[in-house]
Amino acid sequence: MAVTGVRAVTGPHRPRRRSTLARREAIYGYIFLLPWLIGFLWFTAGPVLASLGLSVTNYSGGNARVSFVGLGNYADMLGKDPLFWQSIKVTAIYSILAVPLGLAFSLCIALLLNRRIHFLPVWRTLFYLPALITGVAQGLLWQFMLNEQFGIINEVLNTVNLPSIPWLSSESWIIPSLVLATLWGSTSGMLIFLGAACRVSPPSCMRPPTSTAPAPGASSGT
Repeated sequence: MAVTGVRAVTGPHRPRRRSTLARREAIYGYIFLLPWLIGFLWFTAGPVLASLGLSVTNYSGGNARVSFVGLGNYADMLGKDPLFWQSIKVTAIYSILAVPLGLAFSLCIALLLNRRIHFLPVWRTLFYLPALITGVAQGLLWQFMLNEQFGIINEVLNTVNLPSIPWLSSESWIIPSLVLATLWGSTSGMLIFLGAACRVSPPSCMRPPTSTAPAPGASSGT
């Protein structure tokens, strides 16, 4: 009876302690999340909402008086602007090439880094380095590498007696150049999630399936 009384007294305090600890962890989590949330609202969500509001007005950047035009801008874009459908076409081609190739390339590297190879931490660090470079720096880097006159890639092609490629000035090569730059920049981000999935997956999922059916003509043992 004494033990039961102690349990009756101390039992109700445990959920309260757990709720206090969970509340404190939630507060700390929101505090650490606050810088990212402020940046998202200020640099992403805010401009998106502002552009959505300006799209239903006649604002052009210079006029002082702004009036509401409704869906007139969207009607002109869909019916009178030929560049809109051209941009949709280019975006679709770019997405069809970049997304599957990025996933396949990231998965192949994740599988390779999941094997027992020498200097594995060094390889993981090298493949993750592009994620630490900002988008502006990546654009300048690839603009220099893909330059038709003094770009590194064309210099390599010239050393093996291949002609230079107008990566950034030709309509036929601009999309492949963008896909190449995207693969280099986005692989490291997807590599983190795919590599973690490979490490937590059971080994049986990483091996090819084997057939358990008996061979033709083999006896069933009955």
